[in-house]
Amino acid sequence: MRRFAAARTVALALLVCTWVIPAQAAAPTLPTGPWKTLTVAVLPVVYLGGLADPFADAPENPELRSAAARWHRGIEVAFQGRDQIGLVGSAEIRERLSRQTELRRTLELAQERYALGLEQWRALRAKEALSQLDRSKELYLEAFSDLADPRVVADVELHRGLALIDLGQVGPAHIAFAQMFALDPTRRFERGYYGAPIEQELAGAAHDITSLPTPSAILWPAERLAALAKRLGVDVIAIGLIDAAAQTSGGAPQRGSWIELALFDARSGGFTLRESFELGDAMADDLDRAISAWHSCVLEAPRTFGRPPAPRRWYVDFGYIHSVWLNHRRTRNFVNGPGAHIGVTFIPTPGLELWAKTSQRATLSDANNDLLDVFTTTHIAAGAGLGIGGGHLTFSLRAGIEVALSMADIAMTTDVDCKFFGSANSRCGSIFRAESPAVWLGLDFSATLRYAPTRAWYLGFSAGTTIYAVSGNLVGELNFPLYGTFGFGLPF
Repeated sequence: MRRFAAARTVALALLVCTWVIPAQAAAPTLPTGPWKTLTVAVLPVVYLGGLADPFADAPENPELRSAAARWHRGIEVAFQGRDQIGLVGSAEIRERLSRQTELRRTLELAQERYALGLEQWRALRAKEALSQLDRSKELYLEAFSDLADPRVVADVELHRGLALIDLGQVGPAHIAFAQMFALDPTRRFERGYYGAPIEQELAGAAHDITSLPTPSAILWPAERLAALAKRLGVDVIAIGLIDAAAQTSGGAPQRGSWIELALFDARSGGFTLRESFELGDAMADDLDRAISAWHSCVLEAPRTFGRPPAPRRWYVDFGYIHSVWLNHRRTRNFVNGPGAHIGVTFIPTPGLELWAKTSQRATLSDANNDLLDVFTTTHIAAGAGLGIGGGHLTFSLRAGIEVALSMADIAMTTDVDCKFFGSANSRCGSIFRAESPAVWLGLDFSATLRYAPTRAWYLGFSAGTTIYAVSGNLVGELNFPLYGTFGFGLPF
């Protein structure tokens, strides 16, 4: 008997260190973030009374078990209809878990292991039975049966304790019995069925559960609640515990029936509410006030003052340009000039644009070959513009000054003899020639459109013309190029 008493003392110390100390840690503060609907899952209310004698049921126990079912519904009603709160009842919790194929398969394996463990224990092979039962418990915990269907896990703990007693491991057996009563506080045994040593451990384990200051921490460990919340996809888990034990009020102990309400917040990983209420007519109002106070603090604040993204002021675009000379007196058809375009735009203030651009164009011969040779020009322009729009689409009108550099001689004629015999032949009557290099100066007018599907890049379009005023005798023969560009750009 001394050996059993010593083992019981050690087991009680381990139980207190394992369950009580984490429960007394300070609950972390809630994080802040944008407004969102909080999903609250309500676990069934448990009655944890009558464990003073696990071999007889006290007269008040049936009534208090009935009160547990009634106040479970009361907790659900207290959450219903509140702003930004979504409720998940106990029935829906079991349904959500049962719909998950992985958990359903794990539960089947746990049941098979439990059956094998019972078979080994009945065959007096305690070591083999304990191995199967340990694995069964592990699988049941993976399937969250300790929260959704705790009675089946309590059965496993009972037979684990019996197998440990057979192996002479009294301390671990005592812990297994205590966990059994924590999972199923309503369990009672027939006196004399298991023998005095086992009955002593059962009674001691039941007493240990009732003597712990925070029994809810035993029934619902924080790490298990966090895992269940993640599996169910909920934010808060509400748990209720009815206990017919002494409560302290104003320094004086009182006896009666109490319900403890605890709210576990998965975002912070701790309990954000833990209060006890005496069962009675005023209990519904007390419960509503406590949940209202919690509700006013738990909702996450919106980030109404978020800084908008910084405006983009620099735009650099690249693309293709194509020009057509509207004035071409020495040719009988339009003269085209394809090329490449680069532009830079700076927006110092909304609506005002400062820009610069350059392009390289190769003017091709016309269909009649009146332009005798291809010539290349470099165009550099700068100016200002007025823009409207924002976000994805911007339109602007621009004006500026352009300088064009001719990089090759320009020769044009409509005289067939000049084309056939050459300009030096006496039969060549009229030919226009401009020697390179030459500089042209003019005014540039254009309209641009930017479309930005994202903030990272945009598409650019433009159309415009240039009026050359200073270029020697060239302005009378070749002028007014009409051009268009297409390309993409990068904002900075």
